[in-house]
Amino acid sequence: MLRRTGKIILFLTAILVVIIVYQTRKPLPLGVSWEGKEHRVPAQSVHFFSDRTYVDNAGTRHSDQDIFTEVVRMIDKAEQYILLDMFLYNDFQGNPPEQTRALASELTQALIDKKQKNPEMSITVVSDPLNTVYG
Repeated sequence: MLRRTGKIILFLTAILVVIIVYQTRKPLPLGVSWEGKEHRVPAQSVHFFSDRTYVDNAGTRHSDQDIFTEVVRMIDKAEQYILLDMFLYNDFQGNPPEQTRALASELTQALIDKKQKNPEMSITVVSDPLNTVYG
């Protein structure tokens, strides 16, 4: 019985290996992979906006969210169209809640303010269905 079980496990393992190799080597479907032209930009026009959240050696939590400050600024400066693609776009924090910046509320308010200033502007928010879990 053990020999038969061993052969079955070996057979299933071989099938799994074949599937893994095939899935990692197969070509992408037509139209999925696209490579555009290279565009050179001056170094001075490239900016890095970070989201650094960490706990220091003393156990103090730090959160420097420059990227979201920039997103709010960009929303304010937009002239024609806003497309916001956010993952986990909510203020859910779990229990106990952390004392962090309410990013979803802040971004939502920036979008509302922009729409009130410019009612004709088209604004699209793309998010993941996981947000429905939080209501």
